[in-house]
Formats: sequence, C-alpha cells, structure tokens
Amino acid sequence: MKKIIQLVTVFLSIVFWSGCDEDSFTPVVEIDIPPHESRLAVSGYLYDTDTVVQLLVRKSLGILASSTVTDTVDAPNVQLQRNGVSLGTFQKSFSFNKGLFDLSQTQGFGNNTELYTCKVSAAGLPNVSATMRMPSRVPIAEMSYVRNGTTDPDGKKRDLLSITFDDAGETSDYYSVKANYQVRDSITKQIGSQGDIYITLQQGVLENNDERFPFLTDATFNGKRIKLNFVSFGLGYSSSNRILETFVTADLTHLSKEDYQYQKSLGFIFDQGNPFSEPVILKGNISNGYGFF
Repeated sequence: MKKIIQLVTVFLSIVFWSGCDEDSFTPVVEIDIPPHESRLAVSGYLYDTDTVVQLLVRKSLGILASSTVTDTVDAPNVQLQRNGVSLGTFQKSFSFNKGLFDLSQTQGFGNNTELYTCKVSAAGLPNVSATMRMPSRVPIAEMSYVRNGTTDPDGKKRDLLSITFDDAGETSDYYSVKANYQVRDSITKQIGSQGDIYITLQQGVLENNDERFPFLTDATFNGKRIKLNFVSFGLGYSSSNRILETFVTADLTHLSKEDYQYQKSLGFIFDQGNPFSEPVILKGNISNGYGFF
C-alpha cells in the first residue's frame, strides 16, 4: 500500500512539472482589432403634440477608447425638414445632459403622416440623415382605470389600466402604449402634479418590459379586437388639502417596423445580464451613422 501511494505521488509530480513546461501552455490568440472610425450617433422622437423637439447628438467610440476620450460633438449643425422644407436649426439645450439639442415650434406638428427629415453634420465626421413619417394614433374603443384593481407578481395591490382597440387585419402592425396622469385642485383647477404612468402588461403580447414605453406587435391578434390590461405603479399627488381630481389618459400609437426593430434590439442590450450572451446589433435608421429618429 505504501509503494502504491509513493508511485501515485511520483506520477502526480511528473504530471505537474510537465504541465508547467512552457511548451505545454495553450498559446494566447491575438486578434487585430481594426481602428474605429467615429460616426455621429443621433437619437430622438417626434410626436404630433410636440412644441419642442429634442435630439441627442453624440459620436461613437471604439471598444478600446481611453476613458479620457469624450463622445461629445462640438457645434453640430442639426436641421429638421418637413416635405423638404426647413423647419429650423436646433439649438443647444439648457439641459445638464450634454449633447442635447432643442427645436421649438409655436404649435404641435399635428396628427398627419407627412415626411420629416433630420440632417446632422459636424466637423471631422461623416454627415448623417434619417427620415420618418409622423406616427398615427390608433382609436381606442374602450378605456378604464381602476384604483387598486389588480395585484403585481408580489401580491401588492396596484391600479389597473385597460384599453381595448381593433387591429386591422390586412397588414402586420406595431404599437406603442403611453399613459399619463394629471392631478388638479377641484376648485381652482390648478394642476398639482402630472407625469408619465409606469405600466407593464399583465400577460401575453408585450414585446418589452419598459414601463414608460411598452410596445407590441399584432402577431397574436392580427385582425381582431384586443383588450390589454396593464399594471400601473401609481399616480403622483398634490400637497393641496383640497379635494383633488385625477385625470388619466392613454395613447396608442402606430410604430414603423424600423422603430419596432430598434426598440426591440435596444431592449436586448439593456436586459443582458448573462456574461455568455451573444452580442446584439443595435438596429436603427440613421444613414451613415448610428441611432434612430
């Protein structure tokens, strides 16, 4: 028994030392990473009720870029056109968010399907552009908002938002849902608070879990009437001691296929918590650059 133990010890020692031989190590594979060419990255949305349009303009950076390198773009020229006619030049926003630019209008753009083009240029970077048509609103057949009308997965009481609408059966359609609240003093009608309502679908057809901008496709209900039930995470309230009136509105809007694909790929990027997940290509509609308009 003693000899066997000694033999095993000698064998393990041989394996260990042979494993330490430099010729037995797996060689490191070196990969040449091509140099990165920075391009403009533009992100922004246009809604029919907007009187101020905001665009975020930055530039892309390589994967090995130094932490001292900034993605800020110096003095870009940002233009918006409607059917080829200029609506004006964006100005640098007063927001603390660097790279944000504003364009103010005297009134909203209106619920139409006219063609809008965004053009951005900056010194040392390729010019970029994107076109879009104003998303059209979808008629809501029925809507209700019930305080403490449902529960969340943890069993906590939550508000319930329900909307019902008819889907056209001729085409594949994509939708986004947005809900807002406004709290007013019942006597003075002064607005105490207002804002977005954070919602998530109870079950079924939702394509993402973004509580401010949920979107979906009609793949499971094409050509049918559908009722969507959303869990609402509450409303804001005024500090007034008077009786308050709460108003809730919901907007259902068509999305283009390109917008849908962009939102879906963006969701995949933010939801990645698995270190072994596959890389995700962010889809967009910015010609010669990155992002979505």
